[in-house]
Amino acid sequence: MRLSERVYLVGGGTVGFSLSEEHDCHLNESGKSILFPGDTVFHDGKLLMTNVWDCDLQQYARSIEKLAQQKIDALLPGHLTIAMQQGDRHVQKAWNTLERLTLPPNII
Repeated sequence: MRLSERVYLVGGGTVGFSLSEEHDCHLNESGKSILFPGDTVFHDGKLLMTNVWDCDLQQYARSIEKLAQQKIDALLPGHLTIAMQQGDRHVQKAWNTLERLTLPPNII
């Protein structure tokens, strides 16, 4: 059931789509916030920076900044390690690095 333009009721939880232009998906289930960030941010604050036409560092940083303002219990990225607790710690680590005008470690 659609609750608003970007929030849907699914089973006993809600699913919200896209805080950013990066196709993020949030699931709020029983008071827990689960982030499926796709390729936006990874375990330990790593990013996926590639030399392709649509990789925009400024947009990437804005997306990470928006995510860093959210409480995230679990982080389930599209690749590699997941975090079932303290998911926001990994996002905040990426943002802290970007905020210092340096790049977080790349996954590749």
